[in-house]
Amino acid sequence: MSDWSEVVAGAIGGGLVIAVQMGKQKLDNFSDSKRIHSWLVSEFERIDDYKYRSTRAIAKAVNLTPERVATLCHNHPRIKHVLGTDDELWNLDGADHKKPKSHFFAG
Repeated sequence: MSDWSEVVAGAIGGGLVIAVQMGKQKLDNFSDSKRIHSWLVSEFERIDDYKYRSTRAIAKAVNLTPERVATLCHNHPRIKHVLGTDDELWNLDGADHKKPKSHFFAG
């Protein structure tokens, strides 16, 4: 083999390794984000006066580090950050909340 073919083969191999690592990272992020979102939904359904959950509570429940939970929650489209607090608190964006059943029909 010539020197150039070894360089090209090395570059292709390196690119392939990077692509596989990026794919695995995206899959892990998707899986962990789904676990966090599912847990928040289950908490909302379980507790009547649910308002928000802290990063530490979420991390403990889904067995992830608080730093990872904060990063994934920041990037999740259906989880919102509760502003104006000292702790990092998270809530669902409202799309997952079930509307209360009304026994009165107005309209």
